[in-house]
Amino acid sequence: MRKQLLLILTLFLAILGNAVAQDRTITGTVTSAEDGSPLPGVNILVSGTTNVGTITDVNGRYSLKVPEGFQALEFSYIGTKSQTIALSASSVIDVTLEMEAEVLSEIVVTALGIKRDVKALGFAQQELSSDELAANRELNISNFLTAKIAGVQVSKTASGLGGSSVVNIRGNSSLTGNNQPLYVVDGVPITNESHSGDGVWGDRDYGDGVGDINPEDVESMTVLKGPNASALYGARGSNGVVLITTKSGTRKKGIGVEINSNVSIDKLNLFPTFQNYYATGYEETNLYGSMIEIPEGSGDFYETMDTWHGDSWGPPMDGNRVIVDPFVYPGTEPRTFVLLPQPKDNVKEFYEVGMTNTNTIAISGGTEKSTARLSFGNTWAKGIIPNHKLEKQTIALRVNPQVSDFLSFDAKINYIHDE
Repeated sequence: MRKQLLLILTLFLAILGNAVAQDRTITGTVTSAEDGSPLPGVNILVSGTTNVGTITDVNGRYSLKVPEGFQALEFSYIGTKSQTIALSASSVIDVTLEMEAEVLSEIVVTALGIKRDVKALGFAQQELSSDELAANRELNISNFLTAKIAGVQVSKTASGLGGSSVVNIRGNSSLTGNNQPLYVVDGVPITNESHSGDGVWGDRDYGDGVGDINPEDVESMTVLKGPNASALYGARGSNGVVLITTKSGTRKKGIGVEINSNVSIDKLNLFPTFQNYYATGYEETNLYGSMIEIPEGSGDFYETMDTWHGDSWGPPMDGNRVIVDPFVYPGTEPRTFVLLPQPKDNVKEFYEVGMTNTNTIAISGGTEKSTARLSFGNTWAKGIIPNHKLEKQTIALRVNPQVSDFLSFDAKINYIHDE
């Protein structure tokens, strides 16, 4: 009888040991390595399985039965590094997860303010952020694109300060028409035609529309290339589109103040080589005239019938008198003048050192339902040509009130004064 009881007890202990070996319960707490706070909703999976697991509760605690033969647990959570922990003799496993910054899918703003993933676009586009724009200070924001966007060519005009810039995306599409892209500021297309007027000797460049925008108010610039990129803008965007997004307030407590001051100096680096001994003309004469003799004692005279044309190889500028109008009315004397010697660096000394000083102060703030930003800008610039100056003042106000969950407004007011 005793032997039977001993055998039954041995079998019972063996079965109990097998049951314990088959199902093992692991408990613990998962916390954040950044501040030690518990992490709710952490995924815990038995390594090697796809359906045996659990998640942590609001206090970061968990309890999981591990089947026989599995020796590790996998912990994963959004924004943290995943960990695989091997099981030990202890039934309590506490885990600390470290934060990990993952690169999310890049989002860009396309036509009419529509947001799309970059990988979902069927056309080429490139964007310049505010940090990239800050590295290149220019009066005209079109010049920010110089050597920064593939396939975009920016040409500055020779009008100097305040002049317009010519932007071509993927080359010219027309021999005689307009090849510049369409500019869209905060979803509103603007006219970027240069303010020029016909003068006696040609056009006068008074700048373009984009040049009136304060560069410090620009948040980002996106270039949409080709007709497919600008389909929603029709024929106006056939040469490509430049999307400009201006800065706005932030939804935070308090008021933010932003102050920017920039100073740049311009100086000509290379000068062409000029001869400064001969005046206008050819072979010591005017194009249509010839050297003539003046009676002895009167000095050396040279005929220059037309001083507006010809190469610069006319009479020598050695201080002698030169006839301007050899054909005169009877009883009148021909007009003459003296060609004085010119300094060696007369062209170089004509140009000055240019300077540009831009100052901007911006005040921004907001609440949970609205934002606002007000900026004041002042620009003073002196060109490399004497008496060439530019002064410009800008005021920009942008307000974004959220009326309801389905209705919001984006209002902007800009004041620009330049002279």
